Amino acid sequence: MAGKTVAQHVQDFKGLLVDIPEGSTFVRRMGMKGYGQAPNEKAVKEMQQFLMTAELGTVMQEPGFSSTSWSGGNKILGNNDIEWEFVAAKGVKMYPGWLTANSGEGEGLLPPNQRYMILSSKKEGKTVRVKAILLPTIE
Repeated sequence: MAGKTVAQHVQDFKGLLVDIPEGSTFVRRMGMKGYGQAPNEKAVKEMQQFLMTAELGTVMQEPGFSSTSWSGGNKILGNNDIEWEFVAAKGVKMYPGWLTANSGEGEGLLPPNQRYMILSSKKEGKTVRVKAILLPTIE
């Protein structure tokens, strides 16, 4: 790949995106414990509060890659503070699981700037559960 510009490498990477069938479901679980990092309890609580008070139809946008799982991730992740259930709209794209280190959990990566619209949220114990629609991918 010598001789390519950074922009050409970025375009090559974008070429790995695959179309996701409309209606496909994905899960993303988030918690304060993970990967040996000190938990940021204040930030997690603020995010939970935001999600519990967000109006139906609120659109959020992730600035970076987002890890999701189409197998639910139950074998790997548990005891979470926030659990997302996403349903893909038409036009959603994702980087396939073979690009990640966690292909065993059915992981896929949503590209930077992925948007999703909140449909509902509720608190069950310590966990806030959010249902959202993945909006078409911005390229």
